Order: sequence, then structure tokens, then C-alpha cells
Amino acid sequence: MKTLIISTMLFFAINLYAAPKKDFPIGKITMLRGKVSALQPHTLDAVILKKGDFVYEDSSLLASAKSFAKIKLINDSFITIGPKSKVIVNLVKKKGATVISLLKGVVRATVERKGNKHFFVKTRTAALGVRGTEFMTTYNNDSQKTSLLIYKGSVAIKKIQKKIIINNESTDQQKKEVVYKIQALLKEQPIIAKIGEFTNVGTIKDEAAQVVQINIRQLTKLKLDKTMGVEKLVITKKVLEKEEQLIKQEVAKVLKEQPVVAQKKSKLLKGGFIDLGTGIYIPPKKKGEVVGTISDNGTFVPPTGLKMDAHKGFVALTENNADKAEELNEQLADQVEAIPENPAYRRYFDTED
Repeated sequence: MKTLIISTMLFFAINLYAAPKKDFPIGKITMLRGKVSALQPHTLDAVILKKGDFVYEDSSLLASAKSFAKIKLINDSFITIGPKSKVIVNLVKKKGATVISLLKGVVRATVERKGNKHFFVKTRTAALGVRGTEFMTTYNNDSQKTSLLIYKGSVAIKKIQKKIIINNESTDQQKKEVVYKIQALLKEQPIIAKIGEFTNVGTIKDEAAQVVQINIRQLTKLKLDKTMGVEKLVITKKVLEKEEQLIKQEVAKVLKEQPVVAQKKSKLLKGGFIDLGTGIYIPPKKKGEVVGTISDNGTFVPPTGLKMDAHKGFVALTENNADKAEELNEQLADQVEAIPENPAYRRYFDTED
């Protein structure tokens, strides 16, 4: 009997230490609303997550409509997966590199600057290099456009010209090689976006669009909304204005203290709104005259009678508004790209239930 117990203990001990590192948690759900599921490594069926659940390396995370999940990673960084979003947590090291693949939707991240850490986000069209930053990035699988908005610090972004493949079949060595490729790519004159700035990368143009400073009120509301639009942002006017003033001061400080990066600024008028769903920046008609409005959460609301389309820009809901759409689209000509329909691609990146 004693021999049997010892043998059993040895069996479990051997299996514990033989378990691959990717089977150990690399993060934990700290906040969740709605329905968020995870396809964990070595499993066939997705599980519905709840607050307090662990997340594992190579997990594929899917947030349904009106849903989000905030995850604290083992390197003290946070990522929040927004509604209708699909993310793969490819690699997370406590002291080393982190790689997150955004397949569709929106991710918000707060990245700690402690130690020798490197945090990368990869989409089909772009690679982002982050350090000591708070930002939001979106990927629209219709237009295949990656968008980036900075809340704090700065982020380097570069278009991916060649495929950089990383998935749950990648070995540790292959993951290291992917990190090296991303690092090398981001050394090739990337676009640098700082606090309050927005840029995007599509499939047709050879590089990211030049950065542009967005409307401070929209930036403030988006920053304050920790639920990614799932819950109504309830704050007083006083709190909103105070936060807006702090952001203005930080923007002015950064512009004054940081050296000018050797890159062209956008020709578009600054102070416009961004439509996160399509990744389009809507410049003011003239200085101070914005187009459309924003919701309590900072979501862009098009002018009455119009809607936004990733391929076409403004689209008239009735014939009476066709001229208005055409006029506004003249300012969006450089941002709207017609991408050929690819049903197989759409099926792979679909996040609907």
C-alpha cells in the first residue's frame, strides 16, 4: 500500500513538471460583461469565461456583441477585449516579449514600462511596438484596416508587407523568431503616434497614414470609458471637463518636451472625430467645425441621414442625403479603400454567434 502511494505521488509529480509552460496561466480576468469565450490550447470546445478565470498562452478569445473582458497579464500589463472582437494571446513573458494578435475588433492596452519588456500587437496589416503606454487599436476585417489611438505615451506602427505567422502550433523557437521579425520591422522608419494622435494602416498603401490629432472631447470620453462602449459612461460634466483639461496639458507638454519625429504630419485638419468601426478619421470642414457628433461613450455619430461604411465612407440612408454624403466623402478620398470580397477570409474572422 505504501509503495502504491509513493508511486502515485511520483506519477503526479512527473506529470506536473513535464507539463508544457503554455499550460500555465499568463493572465487573469479582472472584469467581464456579457459573453466572452476562450478556446484554450489543446482543447476542441470553447468555454464561457467569467471574472476570476485564468487565461493561457495561445488561447483564442472571442467577445460577443455588448461584451468585453479585461485581463491582467503576468507582466503587470492589462488588455481589454472589446465587443465583437477576436484575439489570440500568442506569447506573454513576465520578463521578455508579449505578442497579441488582433484578428477582429478592438483591443485596449495599458503596458507597464518596468524592466526589459517588449509588448507587440499584430494584425493582418500592421505591427505595433509598445512600451509604457496606454492605447487602443482596432482591426476591421471588411476593410482590412488597422487603426491606432494613443491615450498615453507613444506607439510605433508599421505596415506588414510580408506575412508574419504565429499561432498555437508555433514552437518557442518559432515565436522568438517572430519577435525578432517584428522588432526588425519596427526599426524600418515606423510611424510614431503620441498622446491624442490617430493613424491607420490598410492593405493598398505602402505605409501607415500620417498621424493626426483628434478631437480632445472624443479622446477624453473614449479614455474614460473602461467598458469599451458596453455600459453607458456616467460621469459629471465637472469630471469630464477636468479630465479633458489634464489631457490638453499633457498633449501640450509632450509637444514641447519631445523632439519632433522625422516624419510628415497629416495634411488633414486636426480636431476631427474618428469612427472606430471603420477606422476612418473625419476631419472638420474647417477649423473648429466638426462633422457629426459623439455619444456619451465617445462613439462617432454621423450626421442625420448618413451612416459609415468601411469601403465607401459616408453612405446616404435616403436619396435626399446623397449630395451631403458625396460632399463629405471628398475629404475622405485618401482613407477609403475598396477591398475585393473574400468569403473564406470573412468566415475565418467572423465573430458572430
